[in-house]
Amino acid sequence: MITNNLKAGCFSDVADRVTSKGWTNKISDAVNKIFGTSKKYNITFYNRSAWPASYPKFPEDYAGLTWARYFAGVLKVDVYLNDIALANASQEHIAATLLHEIAHGIIKYEGKDGETSDHNVMYQQYITEMTKGLQEMFPAIDPYDADALAYEGLLETIWGAASLKAFPMMWKNRQDVWKAYLNGTKGTKCK
Repeated sequence: MITNNLKAGCFSDVADRVTSKGWTNKISDAVNKIFGTSKKYNITFYNRSAWPASYPKFPEDYAGLTWARYFAGVLKVDVYLNDIALANASQEHIAATLLHEIAHGIIKYEGKDGETSDHNVMYQQYITEMTKGLQEMFPAIDPYDADALAYEGLLETIWGAASLKAFPMMWKNRQDVWKAYLNGTKGTKCK
């Protein structure tokens, strides 16, 4: 089951858009096939303010965070958006964050998760799909920008670190794109 508990407004609207049926990217399609109407697989979206005090501290600089676990035979995936870090973010950045966090839930469902492996799997299997999803949802987005947004949060992977070493200017350019969409100087503003 897909549940949107984000406070009304831009975050909630973008989450509804990302999880709506009909997109052809693997992530939006999978979230509907896996979590859509199932009672055995649940994904819920929350604002950071709903992060339970009993969980480890929410890192201030994270745009989003996913807490996925099995409980009584049910996969429960909780996705939290950091309203503070994303206060000025464009809709494209919010969508990229949601696609990234949903991918964590899909990776858990596929049984490929682990403390360090999620981002490595994401780097190998989901960047193209995150890019495709952003281009589907925001047809006017520059393809380079969509690709750059898909790489956010993946620098610490084996491949991210290797490509940073080999192509430092490429990563600097990606970071510039991330920052522009994060601070809202690029992209579709939230209303």
